Amino acid sequence: MSPRDEDDKDDLDEFGIAGATRTNAPAPSSRAKGAHDLVRFPVGSDEDILGDLSSMKGSAAFQAALARRLAARAPVVQKIAKRPTLTVAFGPAKVHAGLSMTFSQKPGRPFVGQKLICTTDTDDLLIVSVFVGGKNQFPLGVRDIPADSFHRNSLSNGVRLDRCEAEEYIHINVRNTGSISRTFGMCVFGTETLSR
Repeated sequence: MSPRDEDDKDDLDEFGIAGATRTNAPAPSSRAKGAHDLVRFPVGSDEDILGDLSSMKGSAAFQAALARRLAARAPVVQKIAKRPTLTVAFGPAKVHAGLSMTFSQKPGRPFVGQKLICTTDTDDLLIVSVFVGGKNQFPLGVRDIPADSFHRNSLSNGVRLDRCEAEEYIHINVRNTGSISRTFGMCVFGTETLSR
């Protein structure tokens, strides 16, 4: 064993590896050995600390502070009422060869159309215009969209509908470019909106 100062001895030197009982061991000092800048402050036993916490948990001030902290940490959840889905149907009606026909419907409630779908023939038919309350809904420079673009399986056709008030009409103008009569039918699917 190397010669060491009495202050540098640790528990291993004093009690050995077997860990002899420490009945006669001195109480630890308030300063840790070898660390002169570390100071331990006596705080009492664990039971005293837990006892103090358990008595605080029942107080109204503790409950209010806990509620404030939990409220600040929790996400704000607001239930939004699901808006009803509306369908506005146009037709079915025959569009004779070489002629145009305008279909008009009033939704009866404030309504925003989200998708237009042709429900019958799409061959030889062109959608000439779609108006909501007097405003053309086709993108600028677009005219005469084939009815195939509004087939049930089409993802997008470039038409975005404005809000239609309850007293306004939706007008769809259709032209048959073929040599035989075709049946036209269309549905506009959308959601009801809040009244202005």
